[in-house]
Amino acid sequence: MQLVERDGHFTQLDKHVSEFVSGAGRLILLHGPVGTGKTALLQYCVDRAAAAGALVLSAVGSAAEESLPFGVLGQLLRGSPLPAEVVARLCPAARAADQTAPDEAETLRLYHRLCVALLDLAGQRPLVVTVDDLQHTDDASMQFVVHLARRVHTAPVLVVVTDDLDQRPDRWSLRSTLRRQPNVHATGVGPLSPGGVAELIRRNLGEPAARRLATGLTTFSGGNPALLEALVEDHRCGGDVRVQGYGRTLLVCLHRSDPEVLQVARGLAVLGDDAEPSGLSQLTGLDFDAVGHALHTMVTARFLVDNGFRHPAGRTAVLDDLSADEHTSLHLRAARQLHDLGHAVPVVARLLVDADRVEEPWSISVLLAAAEHALVGDDPHTATRCLELAHRESHEPGERLTILARLTQAQWSLNPLAVTRHLATLAAPANAARLSRQDRTATVRQLLWHGRTTEAVSVLEGLRETNAGTAPEAAAELADTELWLAHLHPPLARRGAPAASLNARRPVPVTTRTDPWLRAVATMSELLGRGQFGKAADHAQTVLRDLRLRRGTAWTEEAALLALRTLVSVDQWDVAGDWCTRLRGDCDESTAPTWRAIFAVAATGLAFRQGDMPAAHELAEEAMTVLSPRAWGVAASLPVALATRAATRMGRFDEATRYLALLVPETLFETTYGLDYLHARGDYYLATNHPHAALSDFLACGELIQTWDLALAAPVLWRTSAAEAWLRLGNHDQAGRLIYDQLARPEASNPRVRGTALRLLALISPLARRPAILTEAMELFEACGDRYEMARVLATLSRTLHTTNNRRRARTVFRRAWHVAKMCGATPICNELLAIDGDLGALDGVSSSSDSVEALTDSERRVASLAVMGYTNREIAMKLFITASTVEQHLTRVYRKLGVRQRKELPANLSVEAASTRRRRLSS
Repeated sequence: MQLVERDGHFTQLDKHVSEFVSGAGRLILLHGPVGTGKTALLQYCVDRAAAAGALVLSAVGSAAEESLPFGVLGQLLRGSPLPAEVVARLCPAARAADQTAPDEAETLRLYHRLCVALLDLAGQRPLVVTVDDLQHTDDASMQFVVHLARRVHTAPVLVVVTDDLDQRPDRWSLRSTLRRQPNVHATGVGPLSPGGVAELIRRNLGEPAARRLATGLTTFSGGNPALLEALVEDHRCGGDVRVQGYGRTLLVCLHRSDPEVLQVARGLAVLGDDAEPSGLSQLTGLDFDAVGHALHTMVTARFLVDNGFRHPAGRTAVLDDLSADEHTSLHLRAARQLHDLGHAVPVVARLLVDADRVEEPWSISVLLAAAEHALVGDDPHTATRCLELAHRESHEPGERLTILARLTQAQWSLNPLAVTRHLATLAAPANAARLSRQDRTATVRQLLWHGRTTEAVSVLEGLRETNAGTAPEAAAELADTELWLAHLHPPLARRGAPAASLNARRPVPVTTRTDPWLRAVATMSELLGRGQFGKAADHAQTVLRDLRLRRGTAWTEEAALLALRTLVSVDQWDVAGDWCTRLRGDCDESTAPTWRAIFAVAATGLAFRQGDMPAAHELAEEAMTVLSPRAWGVAASLPVALATRAATRMGRFDEATRYLALLVPETLFETTYGLDYLHARGDYYLATNHPHAALSDFLACGELIQTWDLALAAPVLWRTSAAEAWLRLGNHDQAGRLIYDQLARPEASNPRVRGTALRLLALISPLARRPAILTEAMELFEACGDRYEMARVLATLSRTLHTTNNRRRARTVFRRAWHVAKMCGATPICNELLAIDGDLGALDGVSSSSDSVEALTDSERRVASLAVMGYTNREIAMKLFITASTVEQHLTRVYRKLGVRQRKELPANLSVEAASTRRRRLSS
């Protein structure tokens, strides 16, 4: 052990050794808690004496050998480097030391003969006798040490012992006799100060580490040098506190302590935060005073703080030290004890789970109650452990089935793939009929998620058959299920049922027997199906606000996913972005993986819609890492489709190919998730010059939408995509019909939908009309903030202006198009732009975005964004209905605020920044 803050001890020991070598006997008592460095100081003293020519006899006390008479004395004699003639002279005494003396008088004569022999030896050469851990020395040997200590003051004999005065209070009488000797020199050895902790860290890890780690390691070690050295080594090995490092060191210290200390430490490890002295006394079988003394010993040694372990690694090490039978027995006794005392069910359940067995009749109900508590608290890990044990230990078939249904819900949050092994049991007709209504609807959802349509239909038909004549809650819940099916699994929905409507469901209140999250899913599904996107978005926000306020059910994740996708799909990107940021910010490694994946895929859709392809690609990868594509089931289309489209738009076609090669369930194409997949695959085919294959996928989307009666919901813009494929094939007539059809539809009021159609309309319009159409499309994409589509429009506009010989404005638009495409990561658009005539391809003067854009007024931003587009002052004045002089004044102020001198130095993405600023101000 490295010795820090021990300079005073060194000085004293040096003085004692010097006087001892000069012929003055000494008894040095080093006392302090376990792990504080007493042994290291004893060794320092021995080394100094040996260097001066002294002979050393050493022994170590052990708790395991306390009952062995003369055990330590035997170590002193047999393990010593005594000359052969001396050993021969002491042999009779050594042999006698192996047995218990017949009476007190004989024992005293034995001590006297040994002392005379040792004092004679010291007359020839200074002698050092050391006993480490005196508190664990057997009584007979300790009496000999006292006997020797009375005789060393006139001889060159140095006796050095270490002791922990807080241990073995039953043996204080002998040790106090030793302390009362006139030549004893007692020196306390305690924990390190915070400064000493920092110094030890500095010696081993350097000054920066000392500044960074001192506070934390002081807390975890309490200044105990043995624990601190273990922590330093743990940091050197990787940084984390290790059970095999810090934990094992603590365990060694506990084993060096009184047996009662180890017993109480084990009780603390089992009971955790619920440990109290009275409870520890009952659990360990020790009396109250013994428990109190053991706790005091551990606090003094800095093993505990506030009667709890300083770091979880310490508790883990103590538990790991128990045998399997001890572990089970101790946890079951603790569970019974806390249950009888009325402790909370999660506390009792934790002990049952750690025991991995139940014995009492109340155990199953406690485990189930604890599982419900954990699910409400978003702790599916604990819920799963409770339910797994309850399911294994329950012997009543109906109860086991109910437990299994709850277990699938808990495991779903951790990994939807893990529940597949239970679904066949739950879906079996005989079992499904015994499940509650809510468990059956949850089973339908889980089966359909994994593409097991046949089993889902069987459970669903059973629900429908048992619905006749049931309570209003049951009818409303079935209606909610039908609306969800119509939105996500249209072929399975039973349409036209009078109950399956918002009006029919309104009179039925949400009670403890209905699922509020299924109701939320149904409401959003119906509003989207009717094309009432504004109301759907409002309800989505309500759902997200309630996300942390209501009890979690099997439908909570479905409601959250649909709410976030709704906000993204209706282009409420600022609101969706706020929610994604908030929800993802609440996540950490302990958050259930399914939740983290849902939030990641929602953020992916948002980044994609905003035109941030690198971010969309990264988030999609995250979603598929947190949950594998197989775990996503039919919903794998969400991350796979978005990853494919992002990779395609960035020109990473090999990656897009890899995503499309991932296996997805065949039943994917019986769900609306399949529309996203087909659309993404069509985009990929179009980008890789396979227009026929692309057209096939786009038209397939249209056919499915019409077959499923989802025209008002407009889940994907298949018409404009198919029109683009027709244009690639040279069929302008077919393309035109689809474009005009799209512009005539209700969803064309959405800026993004209309802008997409206008971009394609420009391609089939006379050359003279194209700039005006493209300008309108660009303004629409500016308004909604879709940078990728803005880059496409700008690229088309640049080519059009170049073709019409408006080269000045074409060059300006070209620079802006290239910059926006670069921001999006849209490499194919950048390459397409650079293939234009060389004089337009020069990128000189492309400015980066300036933070000063925030300082512009709304009027200045409007004028500046049109100037970036290449409009003259007169054209800007006509578009904004102001005078040319006013335009010039606005531009002068813009130049000054942005630090530029002329129009071509304006940031190429100024209008993008302007639109983003406007949206932020409106949202705030």
